[in-house]
Amino acid sequence: MNWLDQYKAKVVALEEAVHVVKSNDRIYLSGNAATPLLLTSALAKRAPELLNIEVNHATLAQHTFQHELQAAADAGMLGSIDANRGDYQNGWDTDQFPADIFELTQAMLVVLQGGGMQGGGTNFDAKIRRNSTDNEDLFIAHIGAMDIMARALETAAVILEESPYKKMVADRYASYDAGKGKEFEEGKLSFEDVYAYAKTISEIKQISGKQELYEAIVNMYI
Repeated sequence: MNWLDQYKAKVVALEEAVHVVKSNDRIYLSGNAATPLLLTSALAKRAPELLNIEVNHATLAQHTFQHELQAAADAGMLGSIDANRGDYQNGWDTDQFPADIFELTQAMLVVLQGGGMQGGGTNFDAKIRRNSTDNEDLFIAHIGAMDIMARALETAAVILEESPYKKMVADRYASYDAGKGKEFEEGKLSFEDVYAYAKTISEIKQISGKQELYEAIVNMYI
């Protein structure tokens, strides 16, 4: 049997595949185009019969927290947030309490624009550091994390209400609201269609992404 036949012999339906997962299993997912949305949707249907399924983690996949939230929101699957943080130096899940207001504000921008969390909430699933040895450190860690999440949420709400943030994003992606851009976003164009359209464009106008301005807006409202 060649490799293709072996592969085909292992292919099963989604419903059968997700039954391999058991309570307390840890599932590692990549993100962006590699996120297996059909598989995670099938797994979500098993939620009532499973406990403590940890889908781990933005840092491990070399993505930002807000990127993973956006991917979930775009797929209509933004439920609860496991709001611990990893270590950006070693790329591993170190289960630290959230503390970065800049990062969390951007995350809350995604949550608010995505319509909020659909029936879920925020849990920390975090640990104090080894050198935090007093009993009070555990209380301080939880209180600090809750405060910073609340402050990030309030900051994100003000940014959306008072700053040019939303208009900037809308202007940036306006080409997807009509014409070929809209057709592409709706999945109506094949690769051949995109290639043929690209050949008709003699010059592409360069438009700044304004990343520093977005970052400055977040910092101004913090």
